[in-house]
Order: sequence, then C-alpha cells, then structure tokens
Amino acid sequence: FPSHDNTGNKSDWALINSTGIDNSCQIHIDWTAPVITISAYSTDWTNQDIVVTATTSEGTLNFPSHTFTQNGSFDFVATDEAGNTTTKTVTITNIDKTSPTINSMNISNGLLTVTSTDTISNVKSVEVQINGGTWTPYTSGMNLYTLVSNVPGTYTVSVRVTDNANNQITDDTSFTIPEPQVLGIVKNVS
Repeated sequence: FPSHDNTGNKSDWALINSTGIDNSCQIHIDWTAPVITISAYSTDWTNQDIVVTATTSEGTLNFPSHTFTQNGSFDFVATDEAGNTTTKTVTITNIDKTSPTINSMNISNGLLTVTSTDTISNVKSVEVQINGGTWTPYTSGMNLYTLVSNVPGTYTVSVRVTDNANNQITDDTSFTIPEPQVLGIVKNVS
C-alpha cells in the first residue's frame, strides 16, 4: 500500500513498525532470464574433440565450457540471483573418429577396382600408389599396366581411402606383368 512520511515523501510500499514509525522500502522484481552466449566453434568435419565455451549476461553457469569427445548434446544452464534460469542446448554432429572401410580391392587384367565406404562423414578421396611412389587419385577401372608403362615385373599397389574428417585407411596388394614369351625359332632346313 502507498505510504507518505511527515515531509511528503512517497513510497510505493511501507512497513509500519510497532511504534507507528513509517519504514519505507523498495521491492525489485526481476523476471528477466539471463542470456547465454555460445562462442564460435567449428562445424566442419573433424576427427578431434570439440570444446564449446559459454558466457552469461548475469548470474552463474552450470559449466563455462564442455568438451565433446563424440557427437551429442550438452545443456548450458544460467541462473541469476532472482532464480531465473535459461538453458541453451549445443548439439555436435561433426565428429568422426572412425576410419573408412575398404570393402574390396581387385585387379583383373591390369584394371584396378576399389570399393570403399564411410558411414559417418563419407569418403572424400581414394588414392593409389605403386611401389611407394606418388599417390594418384583413383579412377574407376584404373589401368595399372599403363601406370607402369607395361614394364614386366611385380608391383605393390597401395590404396589409401580418406574420409571428410581426414581419417585414413591403407591396404596393399600386388600384381605382376609377366615377361613376354619367347616363341620358338624355326630354322628352314633343306
């Protein structure tokens, strides 16, 4: 209830003690929830942990940061002095710590066929290396004989598959280009 003192000062609320003295006071009501700000973090594919940090406009946070070691969600909760709370959920879906799979690697008549999969971030590249040389992008039906200029010999073929989070797997096989056959020589005998 409104109250006035002897000099005309007005208060919206007043408490009158047992002696009849007017003790005015102010009451502040805070219905404004704190605001949580999430710092920028990478949303690109990664094979590393992701640390997400948060700040609040007032009050305290349950945690100032959270380390995601795998995909998932985490709730940051801010509470101010009046007990107002705000929750902000961060969901991470771009961690891939699993290597891709080479499903098959076949060589037939010098043609290489590779199939590979990655169920989380997908396959980014497939590369081929012969006898420890330069990595070359794989193409379907790649002709290995052409890559070694049809020179007879046995060759080690390495296949490297990389996913979008830069996880890799490598597997090896070999192929042989045989020496040309020497046909018998026929002498003309008379």
